[in-house]
Amino acid sequence: FTLARYEDPVYLACLDAWSGRIRWLTGYPATQRRASNSPDQFRMRPVFWTNHPPVALADHLVVTPLDSDVMLVIERTTGRIVDANRKALQSGYRHDVIGLSDSRFVVAGSQTLECVEVAGHGPGRVTLRPVWTFPEPIQRNNEIVGAVTLSDGQLFVPLRDELLVVD
Repeated sequence: FTLARYEDPVYLACLDAWSGRIRWLTGYPATQRRASNSPDQFRMRPVFWTNHPPVALADHLVVTPLDSDVMLVIERTTGRIVDANRKALQSGYRHDVIGLSDSRFVVAGSQTLECVEVAGHGPGRVTLRPVWTFPEPIQRNNEIVGAVTLSDGQLFVPLRDELLVVD
């Protein structure tokens, strides 16, 4: 996958691994950001997601572009956006996406963990269904401070004061 910017929208491209040909292009709306070398470079820039490659599920990709406030769910074969979701941004400022299985992923905010399932209802029709939310909100003075990691079926969540392990 690669990104090409030609103003707004920004395009996400899927390339064939063998030939390098473009399989599909999909545009999404970007958030206007000032350049990092601008005169006010020390002001905070709006970045909503951590920098990760797309999460590959069985039939979909979960894409969290650095230049957008939207989490995109895209059909792997066609590139069609089947969901553009801002719900994950409701709590905290750090947002991470971790794939769990063929249809589930976790969205981690600075104070939240939510497992979401991509439920298919035929070609091009899906819903994002919450499976679980971490039972208690993580306290403000003990927020998530690093990358959430999946290992051996457990999520390791680095908090400011401890390491949280979620089965």
